[in-house]
Amino acid sequence: MSKVLITSGCSFSECISTDPVTWPRHLYRTLEQCGFDKHISAAMGSQGNGLISRGVIYNVVKALETYEPENILVGVMWSGSNRHDYRCRDVTDLSFVKNKIHNGWIENPTNFVPDGDKNWVILNINWTETKNVEAETYYRMFHDEMGSAIYSLEHINRTQDFLQRNNIKYFFTDYVNGNLILDHHVGNPEVDYLYKLIDKSKYLPVMSEFDWLVKNTAFSHLWKDKSHRYWEHPTTEMHKEFVDQVIYPFLLQNNYIIV
Repeated sequence: MSKVLITSGCSFSECISTDPVTWPRHLYRTLEQCGFDKHISAAMGSQGNGLISRGVIYNVVKALETYEPENILVGVMWSGSNRHDYRCRDVTDLSFVKNKIHNGWIENPTNFVPDGDKNWVILNINWTETKNVEAETYYRMFHDEMGSAIYSLEHINRTQDFLQRNNIKYFFTDYVNGNLILDHHVGNPEVDYLYKLIDKSKYLPVMSEFDWLVKNTAFSHLWKDKSHRYWEHPTTEMHKEFVDQVIYPFLLQNNYIIV
């Protein structure tokens, strides 16, 4: 019986290039032996949790048109809460579109519906000094750490509730530690009640992919920064380790797959 894997996240999870081969591709190759014959990736570099949530929900809705719920598996690696997105009516008015400024390798503005207008704008806190007027304005005037944590927790809870309501098997994890809530906001009543609503049993038993790799990878020599003061993207080998030693065992233990 045909089965589909749906994944999303930021650059740790995107499947555009072959270097590195990220965890979703490694996972799909592993799951082919379990009857999975399709993989849908909604990941994209620098996208925030709003677009991740919308993309996952859209792709699951479409998958339910041809797949039974028990034949759908969703994996999400949540991005940083300091990443923001909004829908723009006229993208030609955007400063970085007018000035043809490219923020990395991503397509911005973008969409989460394949045939939809590319009117969704991604803002990254690291773009405030790259002549991106929109990013500079947002992070100077409107960005708030706690508010961003609240938005991300709402996105996660919305996605969780949608998947559970539709009886979809899923797992969540984070790409780096503290990407959702900064330590000094933990326990704050504005974020605490939202955090408690998250079903932790659906999270992989690690702090994040990056944290697990720092402590466990056999390929740390491939990282340039040996101090790990700054996170680096995992290599192909590291992503495969994460699948083989963390994700795949989790799926087996929770009876998500049958070998």
